[in-house]
Amino acid sequence: MKMTAAALVLALTTGGALAQGSSGPGLRGEFRNAFVGAGIAACQKLKDEPHAALLPPDLIDQSCTCIANKVADRMAMSEAQSLMLLLIGGAMPEGAELERLQTLMLGSLAVCINEVDLPGQTR
Repeated sequence: MKMTAAALVLALTTGGALAQGSSGPGLRGEFRNAFVGAGIAACQKLKDEPHAALLPPDLIDQSCTCIANKVADRMAMSEAQSLMLLLIGGAMPEGAELERLQTLMLGSLAVCINEVDLPGQTR
């Protein structure tokens, strides 16, 4: 799924309206769909890296999908909106925002390691 800045802005505005009154972590609705889609697309760009040739493309796809969804499960709407606005503006998270994002991603990766189908693995 290719996400444009306009689609992300639309998701920010409609997603924010849908999420009003909801509490706790976990993105919902169209905003979640846009956030996860953008996360998967960004992650899958890793396939273009030279070291990615060592991994089966399907494993990268599964990992990207799992991690993007797990981050969306754990992230508060306000955190996601702040991050998306930064990225749309061409900036990268810093300080506490960066630390929180790293914590979410590493926690998601730890869960996803047990959920993706590794080559030769039997469940």
